[in-house]
Amino acid sequence: MNTLTATVYRAADTVGALTSLLHSGAVRRDPEHGRLGGDVLITAGPAAAARSTA
Repeated sequence: MNTLTATVYRAADTVGALTSLLHSGAVRRDPEHGRLGGDVLITAGPAAAARSTA
């Protein structure tokens, strides 16, 4: 929602960015398949956790 209302980015930009992040393993989603809606949880994936320096 923030992408739609509070930034210069378009919803299509968000979908493209998330798709790239999902394919790279940087993030994961639950459920894994289906439309991207408010009930989908996006979390850092194993690849992102491995790169963390915290």
